[in-house]
This record gives sequence, C-alpha cells and structure tokens, in this order.
Amino acid sequence: ISFATGHSISPVDTPVSYDETFDSFSFVVTRTFSEKGPASQGWTFGAGPFWQNEKRDGPGVPPAYGEATALYLTGSYRDIRFRVYSEEGVAYGLNWQGARKGLVSDYNYSALNGYFSRYLAVGETPHQNVNFLVDFGGYFDGPDGITTYGVGGSSNLRAYDANFIEGNAYYVLATEYVRPIGWPWLRAAAILEAGNAFARPQDISGSRI
Repeated sequence: ISFATGHSISPVDTPVSYDETFDSFSFVVTRTFSEKGPASQGWTFGAGPFWQNEKRDGPGVPPAYGEATALYLTGSYRDIRFRVYSEEGVAYGLNWQGARKGLVSDYNYSALNGYFSRYLAVGETPHQNVNFLVDFGGYFDGPDGITTYGVGGSSNLRAYDANFIEGNAYYVLATEYVRPIGWPWLRAAAILEAGNAFARPQDISGSRI
C-alpha cells in the first residue's frame, strides 16, 4: 500500500502574471506474485485513485484546468539479480491512468507510460555489462496547454539541458557499456542515447531524432 501527495506553486509571466498552484494525491494498492526467490521478483499489479487540481490566482488570469480524478492501473515484471556492483536480468512495465469529465473531474484525459530494461553481463570481467533501456509515454485528450513530459538532463538524453524538449509524448532509447576500472566499485560507462518529445502522441515520428 502506498500513497503520495504534492503541492507546488509556480509563477507564470504570460499572458499576464499570476501564480499557478498544483495539488495532487494518490493511493495505490499493489500485489506481487513471486514464483520463486525474493518477494520483489515476478509480476506486480496494482490499482488506485489519482487526484490532481490546478488553481490560478490573480486578476485577469486564464481559466484554470480544474480538477481530475483518475483511475490508476499498473503492471510490471521484474527478474533482476543484484550483484552488489552490477545488475543482471530484465524488468518492464506499463502504467495507465484516465479520468472522465463529470466523474469528479472537470476534463477528460488518459496517459500511458512504459519502460523496458535489460542488463547483460558480457565477457570474462566481473561486473562488465551491456544494458538496453527503453522509456516512453503519451498523454491523450487533456486540456490544451498541459505539458506532461520533458527529455534531457541527468536521467535521459544526458548530453542536453534538463527538459530541453517538452511535450505530451516522448521516447528515449539507450545503450550502456559499463566496465570496472581497477576496482569493482569504480566503473566507466559509455552511453548512447536517442529520443525526442512531441506536442501530441499523434505527432510521434522517427523523422527527427
């Protein structure tokens, strides 16, 4: 059982100056069906409500998006062997959430996010790995002006500034080669990443990477 709550205030300068407030709350129950080994391995499924609300304070501000109460569903599989200084195995999953206008919601939306990770030990050197990573997401049918995803920064497309491209759909593909240098706890990594973000899921293409 897990829950999370958030509250943030962001200043906006255009078209007029105002403060934008975001509040959120989620409550999720998950169950892992472990076939063998630790309880953290195997299939995991979960569900719960996710609530968010946006408010705007100030004279002449545009109308706020309001609140949305969504159903959140998650499913994942994990078979990862932790080697202290490296990992080996596979993990993948999908998360979906959706809200319908009129059901404790001021607007419709749905979002789908997924990931795939494969960690391979290669060669005779202990803790030498080649890893393959995929991350993607799409936000559908929400209000105009909402931007859900950004790529760039310390976790994806690491050669670029944080969130240098934003949109309501994205993908990132990565390959990593990691090798110990002198000690198993000191490893060098060569990383090749490719990806992009798009204004809408319908705009996803491979023409610009």
